[in-house]
Amino acid sequence: MHICQVIWNIDAIGGTERVVVNLAKGFKQFGTMKVSVISIVGDGKSHYSQELFDDGINLIHLFPKVRKVYNPTITIKLMKTIHGLSPDLIHSHIWGASVHSLLSAKLMNLPLVVHEHNINQTQRSYRNILDKATFSLRNKTIACSQSVHQSLIESFKLINHKEKLSVINNCINEHNMRPSRNRNEVRKELGIGESDFVFISVGRLSKEKNHQSLVEAFHSIAKTYKNSKLLIAGDGPLSEDLRSQLKALHLEKSVTLLGLIKDVPSYLSAADVFVLPSLWEGLPMVVLEAMYLNLPLIASNVGIINTLVINGKTGFLIEPLDISAISGYMKMFIENRALVKKMGQSASDLVKNRFLIESYVRNLSNIYKEILLRN
Repeated sequence: MHICQVIWNIDAIGGTERVVVNLAKGFKQFGTMKVSVISIVGDGKSHYSQELFDDGINLIHLFPKVRKVYNPTITIKLMKTIHGLSPDLIHSHIWGASVHSLLSAKLMNLPLVVHEHNINQTQRSYRNILDKATFSLRNKTIACSQSVHQSLIESFKLINHKEKLSVINNCINEHNMRPSRNRNEVRKELGIGESDFVFISVGRLSKEKNHQSLVEAFHSIAKTYKNSKLLIAGDGPLSEDLRSQLKALHLEKSVTLLGLIKDVPSYLSAADVFVLPSLWEGLPMVVLEAMYLNLPLIASNVGIINTLVINGKTGFLIEPLDISAISGYMKMFIENRALVKKMGQSASDLVKNRFLIESYVRNLSNIYKEILLRN
């Protein structure tokens, strides 16, 4: 069996891109099928591309960049590439890639699996209208979490199409979780002392990630606990707004904006607690990665985060805009390092028991086989 994964830009370096890399490598490690990856946009210079190249996985970039999603040239080139690969099934990720994958799959008479990675927040947009109109043309839609599954049912009114919708929770590949540098090396590079207490947040610098609330909460912490630090990794449309906020609050010395980072495990290992203040979420890959690496969490009670963050055991749940709750739990962790260690171990145990790649590959393989039997 040959599966062709299609993504908009594998070099964008985000959670969905990590899922695609994990999946391709996981099938090679545990599966019995061949996987090719097509990235509609990208230059092949990211460490995600390099991981796939190094693992001997067939990765094809179609364009260095494109101006518009709705460009028939994309569909034509995608179809030619798929024809050359001769896969049995197409598995698409990210909205733009899924639009062109749907057109290609139907014109080439190939089954299509569409992977939904986030809660639908655009119910009145043209994207949502198009998705509703074409949902029945998908052979299967996979939601990365129960909350995404429920969002799709509500948004697309899927009363008559529930059999076309499945949930497979995101997972991690342990082979990708080995830090290339140890804790002290990263801290030294960042000018952080061994005894400093470090919070970290990783995610796109955009509205839904709610970094402004995190910075506001940390402001009161930095005043009282001079050895506390906050690392924020990621890039996005609100990066300049965040820099302005840090300057206004005089936090430039205690908060570090890391930008896009390649070696996420190394930076996570250098921290003590992970903070996720998002307004909404599916099942973030970086949360699983942080937990795997023994970090307890302060996280928003949105989506299915409460199935990962068991209040008082693997971390603490907060309402996204509750600044005092965020700072209160930050203070609690700073003053009780034994609690950090205990909760971090519980978090790691939970992920290792429920969210590893082998079961993910097995579940997805069964879905592929079921679809191909019907076709």
